[in-house]
Amino acid sequence: MVSTNREQEIKRLVDREKGTINAAIFSDPDIYRQELENIFTRTWLFVGHVSQIPNPGDFVLSRMGEEQVIVTKDRQGKVHVLLNSCRHRGNMVCRYDQGHACRRAHAPGRTPRAGPARNGTRADAVAWYL
Repeated sequence: MVSTNREQEIKRLVDREKGTINAAIFSDPDIYRQELENIFTRTWLFVGHVSQIPNPGDFVLSRMGEEQVIVTKDRQGKVHVLLNSCRHRGNMVCRYDQGHACRRAHAPGRTPRAGPARNGTRADAVAWYL
């Protein structure tokens, strides 16, 4: 929580009559923490537009506050937003800004099946090889 004196200091950074904003508003750590708490964790956020992922399997990376997310479209055309982080070890799942996920590669004559992905997690017959 920000003290009353600090709130007054922050309010002085914006001059509504002159229509000016002090540059400190963009770099002040207290203001940044307040924005993360009051905006990015409590409201709907714009992370992308359906035109960025027109086809099933398309994806684009975006951000929700400090969290990187993957915006993607499944085979039925439903849009999903996923944290770009492995639940097991916290590693980044996708390293590309945008692209198209393709079916898991499999040996000739063998049928792709659901099973462990390379990171040891269970996956459907579609894996994120980009």
